[in-house]
Amino acid sequence: MAQYITYLRLSRDSKNGKNYGLEAQRRDLDIFLGQCCPDASGCEEIASYKEVQSGKDDDRPQLAAAMAHCK
Repeated sequence: MAQYITYLRLSRDSKNGKNYGLEAQRRDLDIFLGQCCPDASGCEEIASYKEVQSGKDDDRPQLAAAMAHCK
């Protein structure tokens, strides 16, 4: 079974508490992965990491965690 880890990121949080950008990224990932692995029993998402930070901040702890998890 193929396993994968996802990473979603926005440069800042929305003003109204909703983050449609993250929802759109998740939707697009699901579409892409559905095409790559149409048999649901053949793929497994083992982790998903999300980050919402200022673009000025180069520190990406969730990206580092996702990469460490992949290793």
